Amino acid sequence: MLSAHSKMKSNLDSNGGGVSGLVSFIIPAYNHEKFIEICLNKLLSDSYPLKEIIIIDDGSSDTTKEVIEKWLNQITTDVKIFFLSRENRGVSKTLNELIGLSNGEFIVPVASDDYIIPGGVKNRIEYLKANKDKYAVFGDAIVIDEFDSVIHESALCGLYDANIDNYFSDESLSKEIIYNWAVPGPVLMMKRDVFSIIGFYNESLNVEDWDFYLRMCSQGMLGYIDEKVAAYRVHSKNTYSDREKALNNEISLLITIFNNFLKFRGFNRILAAARCIHYMVAVLYRWVRAL
Repeated sequence: MLSAHSKMKSNLDSNGGGVSGLVSFIIPAYNHEKFIEICLNKLLSDSYPLKEIIIIDDGSSDTTKEVIEKWLNQITTDVKIFFLSRENRGVSKTLNELIGLSNGEFIVPVASDDYIIPGGVKNRIEYLKANKDKYAVFGDAIVIDEFDSVIHESALCGLYDANIDNYFSDESLSKEIIYNWAVPGPVLMMKRDVFSIIGFYNESLNVEDWDFYLRMCSQGMLGYIDEKVAAYRVHSKNTYSDREKALNNEISLLITIFNNFLKFRGFNRILAAARCIHYMVAVLYRWVRAL
């Protein structure tokens, strides 16, 4: 069953680069009935004026769709909003569909259990305008639990133990992305043009974001700002909790790095090849344990 609710008009400019200055927030919603409303309210209340919100409910089995519809009927806003509900197709296909529906010069994916925090949108746009060679930029996030309590002040350092000192040059950033993948979901902003250069999300992968970051890094397209731009939520429904899922995740990571290691040069290619070996061993280990 497919249903749509629209408070927006398509207004792509003729050059395909999106409406100048417009930020498209794209939300793949799935089984987050407890969190989707705060996610949407934070988008709506952010002070950046030129924005649209595009939501697809990816076949949720809970009341996420109904929560969104109720929210849409209650709000009064000039912000353009589009909502589509349909059968489950997975996060990668949903992200690509959302991108196709968007109109903005800038695109910000936000998971339906996370939210943005004030200032992060404006600061990322300023970075991209000041650094013309970059097609995307990410920042840090605070980490919250299911009750909105802050667990870590930094997702990169507190949750994933990233070395942020390595994020400020293309070479060392690539090294971190290859060997110490530590970027939480809701912190990326992209120029629309990035998709015409490196393509869209790989719909065959379970871990679509790492693949996308690797492709950007291999061409020096990605930058970093050392600021908190979002809240990343940790709860029981966003973790790999059983052996089968863990094995499938490791296989997806192996395919991801194998598909991308030849895109890098020099030491980072060697590092990516070593990462391939690491995940080969990890897959073998989990497969043996699953027997």
